[in-house]
Amino acid sequence: MTRLLERTLPLLLIAALAPLLALAGFGVYAVFHFGYLLPFVVVLVVLLLMGLLPWWVLKRRVRTQAVPALDVALEQSLETPSYWTERDRQAHAAVLPHVQQMLAVQPEWPALPDLGLEVLRLVAARYSDNPDTAAWAFTPIEFLAIAEQVSRRYREVLKANVPMIERMKISSLMTLGERVERYGPWLMNAYNLYRKARWFSPQGVLAELRGHLSDKALGGLSDEFQLRLKHLLLLEVLQVAIDLYGGHFRFDDADLPRSDASDEDRERMAAAPEALRVCLIGQVGAGKSTLVNVLTASIRAEVSALPATDKVQVYACSVDGEEAMNLVDLPGLNGDGKLEKKLFEQVIDCDLVLWVLKANQPARALDQHFRGLIEAWESANNDRKPPVLVGVMNQVDRLVPPGAWNPEDPAQAKLIKQALDYNRELLDLDHIVPLAVPEEQPHFNVPALLALLQERYEEGLNVQLNRRRQEAGEFSASREIKRVRHAAASLFSLIQR
Repeated sequence: MTRLLERTLPLLLIAALAPLLALAGFGVYAVFHFGYLLPFVVVLVVLLLMGLLPWWVLKRRVRTQAVPALDVALEQSLETPSYWTERDRQAHAAVLPHVQQMLAVQPEWPALPDLGLEVLRLVAARYSDNPDTAAWAFTPIEFLAIAEQVSRRYREVLKANVPMIERMKISSLMTLGERVERYGPWLMNAYNLYRKARWFSPQGVLAELRGHLSDKALGGLSDEFQLRLKHLLLLEVLQVAIDLYGGHFRFDDADLPRSDASDEDRERMAAAPEALRVCLIGQVGAGKSTLVNVLTASIRAEVSALPATDKVQVYACSVDGEEAMNLVDLPGLNGDGKLEKKLFEQVIDCDLVLWVLKANQPARALDQHFRGLIEAWESANNDRKPPVLVGVMNQVDRLVPPGAWNPEDPAQAKLIKQALDYNRELLDLDHIVPLAVPEEQPHFNVPALLALLQERYEEGLNVQLNRRRQEAGEFSASREIKRVRHAAASLFSLIQR
C-alpha cells in the first residue's frame, strides 16, 4: 500500500488541484473584467473577520479554562504547609529562585530528571552542616521514596489537566514518532505544496491567514502549558525533598522501625502499636500520678500497667481498642544528678511533655535547671524536632487557705493568673493550664487541659515521625549484621544454582 500511495498520491493531488487552479484563474479574470474588485475586497474583509471570531473565542476559552486549572495547582504548590518549621520555609525560599532559573532556559522534557536531581541536591545542602559535601547527601532509599511520592502526586496533576492522558500509550507514541520520522519530510513537502496552491483562491487565502493566526495563538499557549507543567513538577520535587529532610516525610510502616524508647516501653507492658509518647516531669510531690489518673478517667481509656522496675511507670491508654497514647510517669526531680540524667534521656525521646508544677511551691531552681538542659539539647540538635512542652500548674486550690477554695471568686482568679505568669516567665513555656483535682470537690479546668492536649496532638505526632526517622538513619550494628547475613544467603543461593 505504501508503494501504491507513493505512485498514485501525487497524481491524485494534481488531478484535484488542476480544476481548482483553473477555476481560480477564471475568478481573477472575472473580478477585473467585470469590475468586481471593490465587492471582492469587502467580501474578503468580512470573511476574514468571520474567520477571526472563532479563533478569538477559542483562545479566550482555552486561556480561561485550561491554564487557570494549572495556575491553581501552581499556587497550591507555592504555599508552604502549616507543619513546616521556620528552617523548612527558609530552605523553600532559598531553593525557589534556583527553580525559576532552571525554567528560564525553556528546558526540554528529557532534561527534567536531571533538574529534579539538582533540586534534591540543593535541598540536601540546606540541611547539611557542611554544604560542600552535601551534593549527594541522601540515601538510595530516600531517593526512591522521593521519586515514589513525586510520581504519585504528579500523576494526579496530569489526570486533572491533560485530556485523554489515560488512553495515551507509550508504545503508540513511540510508533507515531517513528512514522513521523520516516514519512514526516515527504508529508511536509506535500502539505507545503498544497498550502502554496491555496494562495490562488480567495478561500485559500482566508484559510491560510486563519491557520497562521491560530498556530501563533495555540502554539504559544501549548508552550506555556508545558512550561507550567514542568514548573509544577519541579515544585513537587522541592516540597517532597523538604518534607524528607525536615522530618515530615511519611514513610511506609515497614520502612520506619520502632523507636528505641518505644522498645523500652514494650518491655514494661504488652506489645501494642506505637502511640503518642507523653512524659510527665516535675518535682517530687507535684502530683504527676494524680494527673495520670485524671487523664485516663477523663478520656475514658482502658489503662494497663506493669510494675515498674526502673522507677519509670508506663500506662498504655487504649480508646475503643486502639492505643491512643503511652503516659510515662517519671520520678520527680530531687537534685540527684544520676536521676536527672535518666529523666533527661526519657524526655528527649518523648513526643509531648506534661510539665507538672505545684502551684503553691515557688521554688523552681530544679525545674529551671532541667529546662536549661532541654534548651541546650535543642541548640545542639537543630535537625531534631523538640518534644512539645505543655505546662500544668497543679493544685491551684492550695493557693488559698483550706476551705476557702472558690474558682469563681475574682480575687482567686487574679491569684491564679499571677502564679501562671510567674511560672511562664521562669520556664519559658508557651502554654500552662491551671488545674485542681481536690478529692471531695469538683475538679477544676480538666476540660481545658484535654482540649489543649487534643490541639497539640498532631504536633506531637510530627515530633514522633521526626524522631523515628532520625533513629532509622543512625547506624545500627544489629541491623547491618542482618543485612550482611541476608546478602550472603542470597549469594550462596545463586552459587548453588
